[in-house]
Amino acid sequence: MTDTQPKPALTVAGRSAIGYAIKMVEAAGIGSATATVHYMPDSISDAVRAIETPVDVDFYVEVEQLGTSGSAAAAVRERCGADVDEIVILSGDGVCDYDLRPILAYHRRVGADATIVMAESDTPELYGNVELAPDGGGKCGRVVGFVEKPKGKRPPALVNTGIYVLSRRVMDAIPYGESDFARDIFPAMMARGGVINAIAGSGYWCDIGSPEALRRANFDAAKNMIRGVGAKISPTGAIAASSSHVGMGSRTPGSVLYPDVTVGVDSVVTDSILCRGVTVGDRAIVGKNCVFGECAVIASGAVVPDGSRIPAGTVIGATRFEMA
Repeated sequence: MTDTQPKPALTVAGRSAIGYAIKMVEAAGIGSATATVHYMPDSISDAVRAIETPVDVDFYVEVEQLGTSGSAAAAVRERCGADVDEIVILSGDGVCDYDLRPILAYHRRVGADATIVMAESDTPELYGNVELAPDGGGKCGRVVGFVEKPKGKRPPALVNTGIYVLSRRVMDAIPYGESDFARDIFPAMMARGGVINAIAGSGYWCDIGSPEALRRANFDAAKNMIRGVGAKISPTGAIAASSSHVGMGSRTPGSVLYPDVTVGVDSVVTDSILCRGVTVGDRAIVGKNCVFGECAVIASGAVVPDGSRIPAGTVIGATRFEMA
């Protein structure tokens, strides 16, 4: 899916992931933002131009990948004047509707060098976990440690969303080159006695780093779980773009159909993602948790097994398709 579209440009309920970030900036009354881009920058700039917002968005293009903190620090040096003393870092790989204003107020009140925004997750083993001092009440407080993607299934816990509020002196101290906030910068700050706090955000957050998460987020929008957007489940059971078409007798339960998708008659597509321009013929059966890249074609009568990943432009004939 990301062979033809970077994650920040992927859409949930018709809005790109980077669009959700910019709308958070807008709601907080912040007038400008810089997007650091490396992979497929034109697609990301197209996604930004599609957003109706008063926020002035410009771009810092990484010639080489610098990591989360390396790229942010480079952009701050190049784009921010000396009067900017506070930096908000947002992730373009997630869908989030948090109100940044109470987060900024907390950061200023506690006088932290850095504030990490957390989310409650049922799958904390997939993310960096944040350990807080016991005097913070569980939802906010001083950070005492990090556990990066702990092994084994864990009970629900607070995880790092990749959203940060940082003082300018923290950003200016990051050396040029590749580095990561969670892996490099925050542990080094703690070792030097720096003050890092964390607070749980209020609202919706979903890292769309997997197809299942992207599909779930689209259906969460249909449940009115994401502020500012909505989605409707079609009569055939999908979240479907208005330019998609599903033929008579076909069913698409739990699926996401992006623009210009066509599904023929008497076909079944279950819990799958069909990217822009995909065509499914008549009487085809698509198993669960499949992903079809842009303009893939599934012939009439084809059977595609569960979990298939079909690259963009692939043509599947009228036989049972097996993954290599």
